[in-house]
Amino acid sequence: MHDGKGRELKVGDRVMIPCIVRGVQAMPLYCNATVETEATMPGSNGTSTWAVNTRQMLRALDGDDLSFVIKEGLQGQKDIE
Repeated sequence: MHDGKGRELKVGDRVMIPCIVRGVQAMPLYCNATVETEATMPGSNGTSTWAVNTRQMLRALDGDDLSFVIKEGLQGQKDIE
């Protein structure tokens, strides 16, 4: 099994899945976002869509280096209002 760049994937590997936020839903105790993958699945012209709690993601800005996520995960993140 390989990733989108042909690198081998193993159980326990950490991955990043490029997605675009398509919707947001603010709740009193949590917020959710509907995200859609940027890449289509091979043999398909469709993408995948998921609902994700916003505390499980980081906003990527143009030119951002998110490699620290691979090293540290999101455990050390500060609370964001």
